[in-house]
Amino acid sequence: MKHSLRLLIPIGLAVVAAIVNYLTMTSATRPVNFVQVTGNLKVGEPFSESNLGRLQLPATFEGLSKTAVPFEHIGVLYGQPASREFRAGDVVFWRDSAEGNLQIRLEPDEEIMPVPLGRVETIPALLRIGGAISFRFKRIDGHDKSEAEWIGPFRIVSVGNRFTDDKEGSPSSENLKLVSVAVKRRGTPGRDSIYDQLEEYCDLQSMEKAKLLRIKYHLPSARPQTATAGG
Repeated sequence: MKHSLRLLIPIGLAVVAAIVNYLTMTSATRPVNFVQVTGNLKVGEPFSESNLGRLQLPATFEGLSKTAVPFEHIGVLYGQPASREFRAGDVVFWRDSAEGNLQIRLEPDEEIMPVPLGRVETIPALLRIGGAISFRFKRIDGHDKSEAEWIGPFRIVSVGNRFTDDKEGSPSSENLKLVSVAVKRRGTPGRDSIYDQLEEYCDLQSMEKAKLLRIKYHLPSARPQTATAGG
């Protein structure tokens, strides 16, 4: 009996070693998954489930997770505006997300809402990061001919491609007409009707069923300034 037990011990150890070796080899050859864009995106268009997908690569690309967003973390991108133009198949890097851009300051219950300014005349330099802005939209789909009330204020997190007020971060000419603001996530305390209103009007604006008439930017220690749509 003792002799049999002595034989079983090395056999058991060999089995354990074989299992460990198998798991190690399997993990070393298991494909890794990253986030890629499934369709062309312009600057300012938000990431969503409809335009993000899975890119599977060989295990040798595992080190790419330091710069590219692993598919398991795709949720950090939802609702964020694209900071650059993407073509279908492009990999999304950490620098393309708020997680990778430490200049964007969001609370745990907040997300980013990009708002195209359209034909509203404004001076981008007056829109300060961290400042406040309000919007006034009008429906043009025949549903409601009256002007909407002022919606806001909302905290500004970016103006064009500018995320700080440094001169080095001044917005480029091709995307001056975009402001991103912080909004409360659905289902979180403090989310009231103004966030639903802004989301609704931004959706209508993208379908050309509403237009932005005016913006009001709130300067520190000063009266709110108003800019109107030209034409």
